Amino acid sequence: MKKITLSLGIFALALAVNAQDYHYSMFTMSPLNLNPALTGNFTGDLRIINNYRMQWSTVSKPYSTYSFGGDMPLARKDRKKGSPDFFAVGLNVNVDKAGSSSLKNNSYAASFSYNKSLDGMGKTYFSLGGQAGFAQRSITLSEMSWGTQWTGMTYDPTIANGEAIGFGDSYTYMDYAAGAAVTSSPSDRFRINAGVAAFHLNRPRIDFLGGTDKLYMKIGMHLKGEVALGANSNAWLIPQAQYIMQGPARMLNIGAGVKYKLQEASRYTGYQSERSLTLGGMYRAGDAVSGYLRLDIAAIGVAFNYDLNISKLTAASNGVGAFEFMLIYTGIYSNRNVRSDNKSFF
Repeated sequence: MKKITLSLGIFALALAVNAQDYHYSMFTMSPLNLNPALTGNFTGDLRIINNYRMQWSTVSKPYSTYSFGGDMPLARKDRKKGSPDFFAVGLNVNVDKAGSSSLKNNSYAASFSYNKSLDGMGKTYFSLGGQAGFAQRSITLSEMSWGTQWTGMTYDPTIANGEAIGFGDSYTYMDYAAGAAVTSSPSDRFRINAGVAAFHLNRPRIDFLGGTDKLYMKIGMHLKGEVALGANSNAWLIPQAQYIMQGPARMLNIGAGVKYKLQEASRYTGYQSERSLTLGGMYRAGDAVSGYLRLDIAAIGVAFNYDLNISKLTAASNGVGAFEFMLIYTGIYSNRNVRSDNKSFF
């Protein structure tokens, strides 16, 4: 009976979070999910990012989220004589699956941004971005049990569950987002990025029964910095913060890491690539604490994060939260007239 109660509780939780979005603890490492204005906000010509998150494996079937995205600044005719302003485009795919009910939400979106240099030198940018796409939401109830299927202490899956939702029900909807961000690098020892974004601008329908329930609009704010720990130090402090409002839900995620440059990149020849190691931790208010490790070698970066659950769900999860993985590729091609030599972005 305890297992039955737990399963029903988890299913109810899945339906409750249906009105909210999935999230990553390493939120700055999933930029196209964070803010469409961050499209093309990196030093290089092409960026490809994979993110994966799995959580609550000790409570029910794991909840999993996978994201794949790529973005790039558009080439300019004459980079040397022209303005440092630039446009950028990107594509982003998210695949989210929740627990025993196999509640799925797959989304596919294209993003764009316009990045204006406020100082004319490319040290401070103001970015505006938009995102448009479509999503498919589906649910499969074949592995769930219902009260009408229990006869005393016996479970009979052949008995009708009495639910209006049919097995494999699904629907599609359009989805739109917009955002703004400021990135500044006033010196070689300090960088900062901050932004705000609004998702689900059209408030798409989210119920399976043809009703009028709509997804809440999500407003997210974020901040990230890099501060050198000393005039000649190879260590950098990386503070991060995120605040999200979505309907009645609120989420605050704060933390910091220390990045140590194992090898500096060659300033002029490009013969030697940068290598760095980052260790950090995050706190998601009332929910979880986490620690992450990131290693960057030239164009490749890889990161791991583990969440320790501290919410009321701890009694069922035994503190086990989520595992996250990130893999990033950032390419620089000197034969393209893009912003590959700009160090303002990070």
